[in-house]
Amino acid sequence: MQGQSTTYTVTVQSVSGFSGPVTLNVKSLRGNIVGCTAFSPATVTVPANGSVNSTLTLCTTSQSPLGTFSNLYVEGQGGG
Repeated sequence: MQGQSTTYTVTVQSVSGFSGPVTLNVKSLRGNIVGCTAFSPATVTVPANGSVNSTLTLCTTSQSPLGTFSNLYVEGQGGG
């Protein structure tokens, strides 16, 4: 809905025993869909062979187009 926000839980899973910090970003959105994106926390520390969650908040503006949209890509960077 225009002018509203919603939250999603993003789970970061360890692969091949990786442990360490991972910084999260929204990589791609089509057009002028959202007014803001924010992760809380933006950087998570993943335990070896485990997982950790972050909350993604998306908010729309009064000018955001109506409709259903997909193709939201989340990027995690960590481990050099």
